[in-house]
Amino acid sequence: MARKSAPKNSKTVKRPRMPDAGDARLQAPGRLFQIHVSLLGCRPGIWRSLVLPGEADLGMLHRALQAALDWSGTRGHYFVAGNMKYSDSKADIERSEAIDESCVHLCEVAPRERDSFTYLYDPGSDWECEILVEKISGRGEKFPGYPVCLDGESACPPEDCGGIEGYESMLNAMNEPDAGDDDDPAGWEQDAFDPEAFDLEEINRRLRNVK
Repeated sequence: MARKSAPKNSKTVKRPRMPDAGDARLQAPGRLFQIHVSLLGCRPGIWRSLVLPGEADLGMLHRALQAALDWSGTRGHYFVAGNMKYSDSKADIERSEAIDESCVHLCEVAPRERDSFTYLYDPGSDWECEILVEKISGRGEKFPGYPVCLDGESACPPEDCGGIEGYESMLNAMNEPDAGDDDDPAGWEQDAFDPEAFDLEEINRRLRNVK
């Protein structure tokens, strides 16, 4: 299956320009960003709709994505917006190959509705998510102060199943009851994973711990 290639990143990185302070629609304080997160390369689609404050830094967004996708967060990751790369990797930051994600906010990398950027997780598996800003709105009194999942579809693949190709092999093995272990490179039992499972309550329980 053809996969979207990761954007090429410039060796020289610059801090992106903040949104125009004169445009009230783009001001982060008190604004909520509703984002649509799609895991690329999977059929049927795997996605989550999340709400975060515009002033959330990309480190917080990373932790929210891990909670929403039920991954461990123990592997490398980075964000790409245009030719800008954002990471928590000290080596990349020191070599000026990435900007410290904790110093950059959601409202900076995607200040307008319909803006999008990319999240890549686990270089060995190359999980790639597209993040699209669906809506920017006022915070309101009911926002709890931590990220919230509004909706989604399907379970996220186990992060150590071998990427998209490994996940497809895993699903094929699950659909063939008589298949041997050699047909299941990830080593997953057929009843250990439900690809159609989506538990909104459990996702939001995990998101309550995201700071």
